[in-house]
Amino acid sequence: MQSTTAKQIPLSTHLHYRGNTLPAPKKRRLVLHTESHIEILLPELILFVEAQSNYSIFHLSNGRKVVASKNLGSFENYLAQYQFIRCHQSYLVNPQFIRRISKLKSMVLILDQGNEIPVSRRHRKKVLDLFLPSC
Repeated sequence: MQSTTAKQIPLSTHLHYRGNTLPAPKKRRLVLHTESHIEILLPELILFVEAQSNYSIFHLSNGRKVVASKNLGSFENYLAQYQFIRCHQSYLVNPQFIRRISKLKSMVLILDQGNEIPVSRRHRKKVLDLFLPSC
């Protein structure tokens, strides 16, 4: 009796063989575990992230807020690839939404939606270098 073994074809090859095309790769997304559900966000829609004890509050461009059950440091490295900057112990900011930098008394970032984010003395140079690179 002749033994027949099915040849294993990778799924992508199989789909191509059937005449189907593979979907374009999805944009990278950030998966957040909240108290009641799992939220999936596009990083470019995040205005800033605010630390609140052991939680992080994601402020989105549509006005929504999402509270994640991890601290701010847990997201810092991942969001750095999208150029988010740490401007304060309690804040990560998406520089695409920074409209103005106020230097009166203490430095504050003013975002497109009018949010005011403090800049600590420790992070001041890094923020200024982002917008005013030295020659």
